[in-house]
Amino acid sequence: MNKKWYQLNIEESFAALSCQESGLSSKEAQKRLQHYGYNELSFKRRSAWMRFLSQFHNPLVYILLLAATTTAILSFSGNKDMFADTLVILCVVILNAILGFFQEGKAESALLALQNMMVSETVALRDNEEKTIATREVVPGDVVILQGGDKVPADVRLLRCKDMTVDEAALTGESLPVNKNTATLSNPDLPPGDQSCIAFSGTFLLSGSAKAVVVSTGKYTEFGKIAAMMSHTRQALTPLQKKITEFTRTLIILILALGLLNFMLGGMIGYSLVYSFLASVSLIVAAIPEMLPMIVTAILALAASVMAKRNALIRRLPAAETLGCTTVICSDKTGTLTRNEMTVVDVYADNVHYELSGVGYEPVGHIQRDGQILDSLPAPVQHTLTAGLYCNNATLHQTDGVYHIIGDPTEGALIVSAKKNAVQKPPLQLVLDEIPFESERMYMATLHAGEGENENIIYIKGSPEVILETLQQSIQPDI
Repeated sequence: MNKKWYQLNIEESFAALSCQESGLSSKEAQKRLQHYGYNELSFKRRSAWMRFLSQFHNPLVYILLLAATTTAILSFSGNKDMFADTLVILCVVILNAILGFFQEGKAESALLALQNMMVSETVALRDNEEKTIATREVVPGDVVILQGGDKVPADVRLLRCKDMTVDEAALTGESLPVNKNTATLSNPDLPPGDQSCIAFSGTFLLSGSAKAVVVSTGKYTEFGKIAAMMSHTRQALTPLQKKITEFTRTLIILILALGLLNFMLGGMIGYSLVYSFLASVSLIVAAIPEMLPMIVTAILALAASVMAKRNALIRRLPAAETLGCTTVICSDKTGTLTRNEMTVVDVYADNVHYELSGVGYEPVGHIQRDGQILDSLPAPVQHTLTAGLYCNNATLHQTDGVYHIIGDPTEGALIVSAKKNAVQKPPLQLVLDEIPFESERMYMATLHAGEGENENIIYIKGSPEVILETLQQSIQPDI
C-alpha cells in the first residue's frame, strides 16, 4: 500500500483491511491474532544472570579482577600473604555486584508492574454484535466503538464521529484537545498531530463518540514505532562513566609506570629480580583503590532510593548521577511533559488580582489577595468561578482517593477552582443551548434556565479579546 491510512477514504480502508463496517467474525479475528500477535508492547526483561553479570562491566571492576588474579597467582606461588588480599578484593567486587543487582531488579519490577496496570478492555463489533474484549486481543480490521473518557486501543481510522476531541499529549506533546473528523487528507507527509481522521493508540477521548476501524496494533502503532526506535538506540556513557573511564585510564598508566620504576630501581640498587618483581606487584595492588567502586555504587544506590520515594524510577544506577549533572530542563508551556494537568492559580475580577492555592485536580485550596487568605469569597470572584463551572463539559471524578478529569484539562481546571471555593452547580441545572468551543471561534457559551419563568442566563468563556469584542458589539447604543 503506497498511500498512508489518512489518505484512504473509508471504502478504501475497508478494502485494504479486507473487512467491513459490521466488524469481523470471531473466527477471522482469531486468525488475525495469530498472524499479527497481541496488541501490546512487549517489555524485554533481562534474566537474573544477565543482570548480575552486567554489574561486572565496569573499568574499575576490571582492574580489581586483574589485581585479584595477580595476587591469587602470587599466593599459589608461595607468597601466602597475598591470599588475604585476593579475598578482600573479591569480596569488594561481589558486594558491589550484589548491590547493583538488587537495585536494578527493584527498578525493573516497578516498570513491569506499571506495564501490568495498563490492561484494559474495549468495545468491538464481533459477529455483528457489540462485545467487550481485552484490548490486547484487538486486531487490524476490528471495528471499535469509542466514547468520551475511553482510551484508544490501537491506531484507528475514524468512520463516524461526533463532537470528538482527543488528548494526544502523550504522543505529540500537544496539551490542548485535538478535534477529529472523518475527512480524507491528501498530503503524504503529515505528522501524527495533523492526521485528523486517525486516532492513535494510547490517547484518550475527552469528549464525543466515534466508530472506527483498527489499522495498526502493537509494535506497528505510532507508539510501537517509537518504542522500536528506542530499543535500537546506542546507550551513551553518562558523565560519571566518562569520568571514571578517564580516571581509570590515567590511574592504570600511573600505577604501571610506578611499578616499572620500582622494579628498575630495585634492580639498580642490587635486589634480586624476583624480589623486585614481587615488590612491584605488591605496590601496584596496594595502589589500586579497591573501595572506590563500592563507594560510588553505594552513593548512586542511595540517590536512586531517595528518588524512588518520590516516584522517580531509575533502572540503571548511573542515571541518578546524570540527572544530578542536569542544569537546564526544557519543558513546554503547559507542563504536558509531566502530567498534563492544569491548575487555576490566578483570578482577575473587578480590577483585582486574586491567587488560588493548591495544585492538580484535588479540590483543596484557598483564595488569597496580596498574600492574605480571605475568609469569604468576594462576589466578583464567585461570579467568575461560577461562569467557569457552568460553561463546562468536563467532569471531576475520584477513584481510590485520586482525583481525575474526564474531558478537557482546561475545563477540568475551572471545575476544580470552583469546587475549592465551594461553588456548586444546582443538582437539576437545565442547559437550554450550547455553542461548543472551536479554534476558529475561540469561545464557548452555554444558555441556562434562570429562576424566573422568562429569565435565562448565558455563561461564556474563551479568548479575552474575542469575548470583549463580542460583548462590545452586542451592547445597544441606548443602554
